Amino acid sequence: MMNHKLNNFFVGFVLLSCIGLSSCKKKMPADVLSKGEMEDVLVDYHLAKSMAANLPPEEHYKQALYMNYVFEKYGITEEAFDHSLEWYSRNTEDFVKFTMKLLKD
Repeated sequence: MMNHKLNNFFVGFVLLSCIGLSSCKKKMPADVLSKGEMEDVLVDYHLAKSMAANLPPEEHYKQALYMNYVFEKYGITEEAFDHSLEWYSRNTEDFVKFTMKLLKD
């Protein structure tokens, strides 16, 4: 009898856990860049970082100009980019998918 109650408790716990975990998926806030836009911004962001890294030391001040150009191109602020990057880094399934896509391209 005790074993039967324990099994029922365990099954109930597993079911409730599954329901709880499936409902934990966060809905993307309106102020987070869409997946497609984030992909595009990340490509240009990393390209700008790479270009800036190859500048001679006396021209490193241009790094900020390159980064600002990327943000202006997409009509976003650095804060909006950072906020979106933070959201995607906490929702790793989507982040990993489009990061892997970027690495393939």
